[in-house]
Amino acid sequence: MADTHYDGPAIQINPASGYAVEMRKWESTYTRFGPPGRPYVYVEYPRDMFLAGHPEGRPGKIEILHGSTRTVQSDAERTAAERDGYDADQHEAIKKQEARDREMARAAAEAAYADRRMSEAAHAERAEVEDAVASHVAEIPRSNPKTGKRTVGS
Repeated sequence: MADTHYDGPAIQINPASGYAVEMRKWESTYTRFGPPGRPYVYVEYPRDMFLAGHPEGRPGKIEILHGSTRTVQSDAERTAAERDGYDADQHEAIKKQEARDREMARAAAEAAYADRRMSEAAHAERAEVEDAVASHVAEIPRSNPKTGKRTVGS
Protein backbone atom coordinates (compact mmCIF):
# COMPACT_ATOMS: atom_id res chain seq x y z
CA MET A 1 0.00 0.00 0.00
CA ALA A 2 1.37 3.38 -0.95
CA ASP A 3 2.13 5.97 1.71
CA THR A 4 -0.25 8.93 1.24
CA HIS A 5 1.69 11.36 3.47
CA TYR A 6 3.29 14.26 1.57
CA ASP A 7 6.69 15.39 2.87
CA GLY A 8 7.41 17.90 0.12
CA PRO A 9 7.64 21.68 0.48
CA ALA A 10 4.74 23.41 2.20
CA ILE A 11 2.30 25.42 0.12
CA GLN A 12 2.98 29.11 0.66
CA ILE A 13 0.08 31.56 0.59
CA ASN A 14 0.84 35.24 0.20
CA PRO A 15 -0.84 37.07 3.13
CA ALA A 16 -1.63 39.97 0.77
CA SER A 17 -3.49 37.75 -1.73
CA GLY A 18 -7.23 38.04 -2.09
CA TYR A 19 -7.62 34.42 -0.90
CA ALA A 20 -5.75 35.08 2.37
CA VAL A 21 -7.65 38.34 2.97
CA GLU A 22 -10.97 36.52 2.53
CA MET A 23 -9.89 33.60 4.76
CA ARG A 24 -8.87 35.99 7.58
CA LYS A 25 -12.41 37.37 7.65
CA TRP A 26 -13.70 33.98 8.81
CA GLU A 27 -10.96 33.08 11.31
CA SER A 28 -11.01 33.96 15.00
CA THR A 29 -7.49 32.69 15.78
CA TYR A 30 -4.08 33.04 14.16
CA THR A 31 -3.72 30.79 11.11
CA ARG A 32 -1.39 30.38 8.16
CA PHE A 33 -3.36 33.22 6.50
CA GLY A 34 -2.30 35.73 9.16
CA PRO A 35 -3.88 37.36 12.20
CA PRO A 36 -7.58 36.84 12.88
CA GLY A 37 -10.13 38.97 11.09
CA ARG A 38 -13.01 38.54 13.54
CA PRO A 39 -12.98 38.54 17.32
CA TYR A 40 -13.26 35.28 19.21
CA VAL A 41 -16.60 34.96 20.97
CA TYR A 42 -16.92 32.32 23.69
CA VAL A 43 -20.20 30.40 23.56
CA GLU A 44 -21.15 28.35 26.64
CA TYR A 45 -23.77 26.13 25.00
CA PRO A 46 -24.15 23.64 23.41
CA ARG A 47 -21.62 21.74 25.52
CA ASP A 48 -20.73 18.07 25.89
CA MET A 49 -20.89 16.55 29.37
CA PHE A 50 -18.94 13.36 30.11
CA LEU A 51 -19.58 10.36 32.34
CA ALA A 52 -16.74 8.05 33.37
CA GLY A 53 -17.15 4.42 34.27
CA HIS A 54 -15.68 0.94 34.05
CA PRO A 55 -15.54 -0.65 30.59
CA GLU A 56 -17.17 -4.05 30.11
CA GLY A 57 -14.91 -6.79 31.45
CA ARG A 58 -12.34 -4.33 32.89
CA PRO A 59 -13.53 -3.51 36.44
CA GLY A 60 -10.26 -1.86 37.47
CA LYS A 61 -10.04 0.54 34.53
CA ILE A 62 -11.76 3.93 34.53
CA GLU A 63 -12.43 5.80 31.29
CA ILE A 64 -15.00 7.90 29.49
CA LEU A 65 -17.32 5.21 28.19
CA HIS A 66 -18.41 5.09 24.56
CA GLY A 67 -21.88 6.61 24.31
CA SER A 68 -21.75 8.17 27.77
CA THR A 69 -21.70 11.81 26.71
CA ARG A 70 -24.64 14.17 26.88
CA THR A 71 -24.99 17.45 25.01
CA VAL A 72 -26.62 20.18 27.07
CA GLN A 73 -28.19 23.37 25.75
CA SER A 74 -28.77 25.41 28.95
CA ASP A 75 -27.81 25.87 32.58
CA ALA A 76 -30.83 23.83 33.69
CA GLU A 77 -29.81 20.87 31.52
CA ARG A 78 -26.22 21.17 32.77
CA THR A 79 -27.38 21.11 36.39
CA ALA A 80 -29.49 18.02 35.69
CA ALA A 81 -26.55 16.30 33.97
CA GLU A 82 -24.22 17.13 36.86
CA ARG A 83 -26.78 15.67 39.28
CA ASP A 84 -26.63 12.46 37.21
CA GLY A 85 -22.82 12.32 37.58
CA TYR A 86 -21.75 14.00 34.34
CA ASP A 87 -19.00 16.63 34.21
CA ALA A 88 -17.93 19.18 31.60
CA ASP A 89 -14.27 18.15 31.97
CA GLN A 90 -13.17 14.60 31.16
CA HIS A 91 -10.51 14.58 33.88
CA GLU A 92 -13.03 15.71 36.49
CA ALA A 93 -15.45 12.99 35.34
CA ILE A 94 -12.73 10.38 35.92
CA LYS A 95 -11.99 11.87 39.37
CA LYS A 96 -15.72 11.65 40.23
CA GLN A 97 -15.74 7.95 39.27
CA GLU A 98 -12.66 7.34 41.44
CA ALA A 99 -14.44 9.04 44.35
CA ARG A 100 -17.56 6.86 43.78
CA ASP A 101 -15.34 3.76 43.77
CA ARG A 102 -13.71 4.83 47.05
CA GLU A 103 -17.13 5.38 48.63
CA MET A 104 -18.34 1.95 47.48
CA ALA A 105 -15.18 0.32 48.85
CA ARG A 106 -15.62 2.12 52.18
CA ALA A 107 -19.29 1.09 52.38
CA ALA A 108 -18.41 -2.52 51.56
CA ALA A 109 -15.68 -2.52 54.23
CA GLU A 110 -18.07 -1.11 56.83
CA ALA A 111 -20.68 -3.71 55.90
CA ALA A 112 -18.12 -6.52 56.15
CA TYR A 113 -17.04 -5.24 59.57
CA ALA A 114 -20.65 -5.09 60.78
CA ASP A 115 -21.34 -8.58 59.39
CA ARG A 116 -18.82 -10.08 61.81
CA ARG A 117 -21.11 -9.31 64.76
CA MET A 118 -24.38 -10.42 63.11
CA SER A 119 -26.36 -13.51 63.99
CA GLU A 120 -27.20 -16.23 61.47
CA ALA A 121 -30.77 -14.90 61.18
CA ALA A 122 -29.43 -11.40 60.44
CA HIS A 123 -27.08 -12.83 57.78
CA ALA A 124 -30.05 -14.55 56.15
CA GLU A 125 -32.07 -11.30 56.17
CA ARG A 126 -29.19 -9.37 54.62
CA ALA A 127 -28.73 -12.01 51.90
CA GLU A 128 -32.46 -11.89 51.13
CA VAL A 129 -32.43 -8.12 50.71
CA GLU A 130 -29.22 -8.08 48.63
CA ASP A 131 -30.69 -10.71 46.31
CA ALA A 132 -33.79 -8.54 45.82
CA VAL A 133 -31.88 -5.54 44.43
CA ALA A 134 -29.04 -5.12 41.95
CA SER A 135 -27.28 -2.25 43.72
CA HIS A 136 -25.51 -1.79 47.04
CA VAL A 137 -27.80 -1.77 50.09
CA ALA A 138 -26.44 0.48 52.83
CA GLU A 139 -29.08 -0.38 55.41
CA ILE A 140 -31.54 -3.25 55.65
CA PRO A 141 -35.07 -1.80 55.82
CA ARG A 142 -37.33 -2.96 58.62
CA SER A 143 -40.15 -5.32 57.82
CA ASN A 144 -43.75 -4.17 58.17
CA PRO A 145 -45.07 -5.41 61.54
CA LYS A 146 -48.54 -6.14 60.12
CA THR A 147 -47.61 -7.94 56.92
CA GLY A 148 -44.09 -9.12 57.70
CA LYS A 149 -43.01 -7.91 54.24
CA ARG A 150 -40.00 -5.70 53.64
CA THR A 151 -40.06 -2.77 51.22
CA VAL A 152 -36.83 -2.74 49.24
CA GLY A 153 -36.15 0.16 46.88
CA SER A 154 -34.65 -0.43 43.45
